[in-house]
Amino acid sequence: MAAGLSVRMSGGTSLAIIALNSASGLVGQARFVRVDWGLLILFLALACGGMLAGLAVADRVPEKNLRRIFAGALIALAIFVIAMNV
Repeated sequence: MAAGLSVRMSGGTSLAIIALNSASGLVGQARFVRVDWGLLILFLALACGGMLAGLAVADRVPEKNLRRIFAGALIALAIFVIAMNV
């Protein structure tokens, strides 16, 4: 990738940054809005399950395939975001 990191390392780094950014946003907004803590905990539990499943799969999938899967996921997410905003 651009910084010379492997796909595994760059994907993990990206997700860690996203998690920290999301946590800081939650802390900042929690003062002003009502947070549905039940939904938040459910989402967090599902995200942790997905992370554990991803860890199990990542060790068995070649890096070349991980790059393609990651690129496909980014493209799909971009198409979804554009479709929701048009």
